[in-house]
Amino acid sequence: MITAAPGWVPFITPLHALQPIWWLSLLPLAFGIAIVHKSLRAGRFDRFWREVLVATIWIVGGVVGLGIVFAILVEWLIPMVPVG
Repeated sequence: MITAAPGWVPFITPLHALQPIWWLSLLPLAFGIAIVHKSLRAGRFDRFWREVLVATIWIVGGVVGLGIVFAILVEWLIPMVPVG
């Protein structure tokens, strides 16, 4: 019988050390998406990094905006709905 080593098992137990700052993973994710998108869509390379920065800001702003909308929905609007 094979026994598992104690410790962190990916996808089974959470990594508690990174839980307070998990939201910081949005920045490299948005930057990577913007680089890939602009490398496929950009017409000229002289404006490439500026367009990547603008796209990154748009992505992060959109996710933050959706987070605010859903927080308002869950915290204030849904509890006002009568049950039954």
